[in-house]
Formats: sequence, C-alpha cells, structure tokens
Amino acid sequence: KIEPQKYSEFLILTLHKIASIYNKKERFDIAQKKYKEVIRYSREQNSTKYDEHIAKSLNALAWIYTKEPKLRDLKKAKEQLYQAIKLYSKLMRKNPKRFNTILSLSYSHLGYIATIEEESEIASKMYKKALEIVDNFNNNISYAIFLSKQKRYKDANEAFKSILKKY
Repeated sequence: KIEPQKYSEFLILTLHKIASIYNKKERFDIAQKKYKEVIRYSREQNSTKYDEHIAKSLNALAWIYTKEPKLRDLKKAKEQLYQAIKLYSKLMRKNPKRFNTILSLSYSHLGYIATIEEESEIASKMYKKALEIVDNFNNNISYAIFLSKQKRYKDANEAFKSILKKY
C-alpha cells in the first residue's frame, strides 16, 4: 500500500504462485479464491502490464470449473476462457512466440468443454483453431481423441498415424 508501483507485480506473482500450489495440491476451493484475488488485484492496478496475470488466472479458474466436480460450472469456465482469449490475443500482437501456446491451450480447453456438452461442431472448430495457432503434440492428441470419441474412426486413425510420423 505504501509503494504499490514498486511491489504490485511481486505481490501478484506471489499470489498466483500460491494459487498454483493449492491447485496442484487439489485444494481447488482455496486455489479458486487465490486466482480470483490475483484477477481482482491485477485489475485494480488499471494497467495492461497485468493482463498476462489476469489471463493466466482466468485459464486456471476455467480448468478448475471444468475438472473439479464440486465447483463444476462449464458456463463460467467458457466465460473465463473467452476473457482469457481476448487478453492473450492482445498480448500475442506484441509477442506471438511467448503467448501462442497458451492461447491455443485456451481454444483446446473450449473444445474439451464443447465435447462434454456434446456440441461436436463447436468442439471441432475449437480444436482446429488451437491447431491453427500451434501445431503441437498436445493439440494433435486432443483433436485425435475428440475424433475417436465422435466415432470418426477413419479420421481419428489418420490423425494418430500423422502424430506417430511427426513425433
């Protein structure tokens, strides 16, 4: 409070690290509160330099809202992912190499949620968008698994063969 310019970023990084630790320990209720604290405090700083911290926390919260049964709220998860995508898209214009992987992860996560909600067209679109941004192993595997869950076995087989050749 005395020197916010000097210590705000350090405080935000520390809060995010604490949230991440609780997340890894599967203490999702506490992690959720800490990520929200990071977002609130970052927004209070009223500076775009904190957008990355907000976006990371939004992504982490979205994952908690997707995977933790007690806190599951897919609508909230999607809202947070779309907010994160908006921030990451802005950040990518400045530094594409740094933010493209996490942006693609956000789209892949939206694909996963759409799969849960049995929205196969949206899921396919999101997985393809993730692959457009970053054609990496995780995105390819996610898409191939999606294809197999859709009983598109021929397409899934081709996707898995492509992954084996590539990686």
